Amino acid sequence: MAFTGFHLLALGALLVLATLLLAVLFEPALPYTVHGPLPECDGHESRGLIAALVDVPVMDCAQAQVLDNGRSVYAQELAAIRQARHSVHLEAYVFHRSAVAERFLEALEERARAGVRVRMVIDAIGSLLTPDTYFRRLRDAGGQVMWYQPVRWSTLKRFNNRTHRELLVIDGETAFVGGAGVAAWWDDGGAAGVPWRDTVVCVRGPLASALQTSFAENWLESKGEMLAQSEDFPFCRAGPDAPATAVAKGLVVTSAPSAGKATRARMLFQLLIASARSSIKISSRTFYPTAA
Repeated sequence: MAFTGFHLLALGALLVLATLLLAVLFEPALPYTVHGPLPECDGHESRGLIAALVDVPVMDCAQAQVLDNGRSVYAQELAAIRQARHSVHLEAYVFHRSAVAERFLEALEERARAGVRVRMVIDAIGSLLTPDTYFRRLRDAGGQVMWYQPVRWSTLKRFNNRTHRELLVIDGETAFVGGAGVAAWWDDGGAAGVPWRDTVVCVRGPLASALQTSFAENWLESKGEMLAQSEDFPFCRAGPDAPATAVAKGLVVTSAPSAGKATRARMLFQLLIASARSSIKISSRTFYPTAA
């Protein structure tokens, strides 16, 4: 069959699209360095510098607890969900069909029927094998479930932009954040029989509001709805004379690709590493450092 002008135009358009897609997926990272000397990383000056550079405030934390295995994580998260009064916001890269996922859905459905606003954002690739019908009962109970970056022609240019956040926020007051999603891997180990170990931090107080903001960012992107209910940000209602309850200070770095070819998380890590005086200790499920 002879090529016509239309065929050549279509072929040219496909080549342009393929080139743009490759450019988006394989654009080289920007190599950059940190020039010192920097203040010691455990002092007030360092916290202020980091807060300024990553553009987040230092906030009070009324309580912080480190959980280091799936059983303890799930027990505390489920207990917090069952006590929710206003809202339950769950964002996950991994939410797989499993016995523990059924326990979560049961607790979420019960809260939704009780009038609690239940919202979920699930990554479409991280939970690719979880069918949308898996959440039918929750939706019937009044809960809302949205897929983050589903595979569509309009999302191809950002196909590699996933949400790897494993995040749960209860009433804007208590939040869990870390590496454990919802799957048998962290519960009974699934087919392998050996549970994965990941770290999750439970925080209470104003710092939870910053994690609520992280959820709100991807809820807006997935649902097109801004979370602006005052119940979701209870600490924003506190006046300047509210009693202090902080036992610690913290920052929540809501990291996403930026126009500067970097992320705030990358800036944070490089600043902390550059501030080290005697030792650097890293615990991470995945470790893919760039040349920088």
